Amino acid sequence: MKSIYKKFGILLFAISFSSGLNAKHLEPPRIVMLLEKDNKASENCLTGFLESIKGDLTSIEVEFESSPDILVVTPPQKFKSIQQGQSKFFPVEVEKTLKQASENGSWVKMIVKYHPDYLIIPSGTSEFKTCSDGKDSKRLNKESFQKNNYSDSFTDEMRFFID
Repeated sequence: MKSIYKKFGILLFAISFSSGLNAKHLEPPRIVMLLEKDNKASENCLTGFLESIKGDLTSIEVEFESSPDILVVTPPQKFKSIQQGQSKFFPVEVEKTLKQASENGSWVKMIVKYHPDYLIIPSGTSEFKTCSDGKDSKRLNKESFQKNNYSDSFTDEMRFFID
């Protein structure tokens, strides 16, 4: 099962890298996040998955939103840290409500707020030397990370559509 997540992470990295080639601001991916149905558990249980790709993540908060016809029973999750390459699995319990699904169907959104490893990110930007105008790596190092503004948190989110 871990190999599936690693392949998914590589795919996510490739998509992030190729879509960022023409972007104004290049950032290496930091986290892989996934929600999936837990076939071993009840019908109302999903499995949440987080893995750090670049450096150690700290002060991780996981919150959930859902379409009107789904109620997420699981409270927000908090993790002190996730080390690079470490995975966190956690159950996400949901219940059907009497309301109608949204026009996009039934879904659960996982929102992850975290503090990245600010000291390791500049080393990753050297991989992007030839991208865009060739100055992005220097700009990222100078503007973003030499300000020592390490209090900013990052937010990533994803939706899982329930059949």
